[in-house]
Amino acid sequence: MNPFFTSSLRSHPRGASVVRILTAALQAVEPGQAVQHFAQREGRQFIVAGRAYDLSAINHVRILGVGKAARAMTAPLAVSLADASPRGLLIPKQAFAAPWNGFTVVPGGHPVPDTNSLKAGEDALQLARGLLPANAICCVPASQMGDDKHVLGMVGKLLNASDELSAEAIASDAFKAVVTGDPLQGRDVYKSRVEFRSVAQNLFATNNLPSFKGGVDRGVQRRLLVISFARTIPLEERIADIGLRIASDEADLLLVWAVHGAARLIRQRNFAIPEGCHQALLDWVLGEDPVLAWIDACVRVQPIVNGGPMLATRDAHLRFQNWALAEGFKTEKIPVINGFVQRVQAQVAGIQHKRTSTGRFFLGITVTQG
Repeated sequence: MNPFFTSSLRSHPRGASVVRILTAALQAVEPGQAVQHFAQREGRQFIVAGRAYDLSAINHVRILGVGKAARAMTAPLAVSLADASPRGLLIPKQAFAAPWNGFTVVPGGHPVPDTNSLKAGEDALQLARGLLPANAICCVPASQMGDDKHVLGMVGKLLNASDELSAEAIASDAFKAVVTGDPLQGRDVYKSRVEFRSVAQNLFATNNLPSFKGGVDRGVQRRLLVISFARTIPLEERIADIGLRIASDEADLLLVWAVHGAARLIRQRNFAIPEGCHQALLDWVLGEDPVLAWIDACVRVQPIVNGGPMLATRDAHLRFQNWALAEGFKTEKIPVINGFVQRVQAQVAGIQHKRTSTGRFFLGITVTQG
């Protein structure tokens, strides 16, 4: 019998409608059904909020359920992922026996946190730390990404962190392959060649930004973010090993900060990038790539009408050379004409390149100086 069918509703002319509405409302917010609405299993694919995860490529499944509905929310996940041997932690208001193998139940105090709450929080942090093992981190400098022996160290890593970027120039094509997840080839000493795709996030620290070999194409630019720390910390404000101390002593706050940031990234579908970071990246790119700097300072795109405006590539290259040398760029950074033409075509949208019996020409650009 439906518990909503009270004596007053049974006698009310709209009683049946009210009961159906109340029943539907409760079913809509039933924890298990709510989870199943956002998480479904389709073969070896586990789909969460429209994003598919290949279970064949996942070694460990961990489930964390918190609150009075922890058991009800976890149940459909534990059942649908049973063949993946999930492990998990449930933190409900009241204790109950662990309902599935591999799960631990640690009740937390409610509404006032108690020692159980502290223990539950510590266990939750331990569960989160277990998702990223120590061997998931590597240190491959950007300047060594073109070396097949060094790049091999990135196989299977989730984070590539280097404390210092050297002044050695970065190979643009190799760096782009790493950060975009394109196929890479590596070979250890006296061993066979290995093909893989990098999945690591790359994080570098440097006092002086390095240069790029062969310029900086748009694909690389889109994947670079420069964060400048212009303030020198006074001696009296410095805390030794502050990064390690935060990770060790304030792991709970660090985890909350990371989760909030990840949620914001998913919601916005992009990072919130300060204007200062955009400007720092632009200054770096224009200071390292003379072709990009010349395009930014001297080139204007014009609509192509009746085959013009037309500019001979040799004239454009000569004007570029004169401008670059006057601006102080080193001669070894100035490309020969073929490389120059290719880089202009790759960087300037809306122009054309035409070859005739009298030579090669750019269509749709004018040069304002140089």
